[in-house]
Amino acid sequence: MTGLPEKNKSLPQGAVTSCTLFNVFINDIAELAQTVTGIKCLLYADDLVLWYSAPKKNAQERTESALNSALKLLANWCDNNGMVINTAKTAFQTFSLAHHSINPLLRYEDITLEKINEFIYLGMTFDTKLTWKSHIAKIAERVTNRLNVLKRLAGSVWGCARSTLNTTYKMFIQPIMLYCCEPLIRATEVTLKPLEKAHNQALRLITGGIKSIHIDAMLLVTGSATMCSLIKEKALILYEKLLRIPMDKFFSTYEKRPRHLKTQSGLIQKAIELKKELQIDDKPKSLSLPMNPLADIDVVCCTQMLDFFRKSNTPPVQMRSLALETINVNYPGDQWLQVFTDGSYIESQYLTIPLK
Repeated sequence: MTGLPEKNKSLPQGAVTSCTLFNVFINDIAELAQTVTGIKCLLYADDLVLWYSAPKKNAQERTESALNSALKLLANWCDNNGMVINTAKTAFQTFSLAHHSINPLLRYEDITLEKINEFIYLGMTFDTKLTWKSHIAKIAERVTNRLNVLKRLAGSVWGCARSTLNTTYKMFIQPIMLYCCEPLIRATEVTLKPLEKAHNQALRLITGGIKSIHIDAMLLVTGSATMCSLIKEKALILYEKLLRIPMDKFFSTYEKRPRHLKTQSGLIQKAIELKKELQIDDKPKSLSLPMNPLADIDVVCCTQMLDFFRKSNTPPVQMRSLALETINVNYPGDQWLQVFTDGSYIESQYLTIPLK
């Protein structure tokens, strides 16, 4: 037995309560940052993102003022709470469709933050134009590496059954392509081509088909769909979930208004267009919450025996007989289901709890 250590700072590594305590400790940082007008914040564990949206006129000045104010609040919070920001991993990125993007001067304490063109946040690679080309290229590379496992299985005597290969692909490889794939609904077919190519390569390994075999045939055999169809399905599911967020009126009252950029549509616009194309009901029904089956049922516990006896002077065989008689009288076998709860069923000698 080791001694009981006392910690005045930080949290023990691997402790059950460490994550919860850290979330409680850092949770107010997002609310503090959003006290600056126009600042939005996302916080996942210790990954913090601040962003600001500004109109084209005076965009750089407004962005500098708002974000630098939020960074000052962040620095003060860290000083008061004994936290340190890793400035080596801190940078900023601008998103704009203009040919010349803004270049604001952002500083955290005495350090000027670096401007970058790509940034990875929670596994998603964001580029300045949100084309998702870099993200798709990295995903395709990871998928290609994992397809080597499928090639080995397909070329072996054991484990090469079509069902095994199909399950391996859907559980080990396909989730990489479908992780946070909903924004890819706005990507062009040319941009999605690396994912579609990797998907088709996996189908050929599963079915043993050659390049001349039509893709539709392999999709039918494996019970799969094209990557574009899977992305559209995921995007529609996400959009329907957004419509049903409790106490939220933004998505439920969202209207698609005329836009100057005819060829640039976001996730919501694409989902609305796809719903109309597929003729999906535009008025979603509210989801029925799962109910506890015991909530509307009065549970009655009956432990009273038909005949009174003292356990100290009653043989076990007689007690078992009285218990079975009580069960059969109060809970007839043709109306109740006997459930064995304590493993006492041994050669027709058992104790049960009847359930109707």
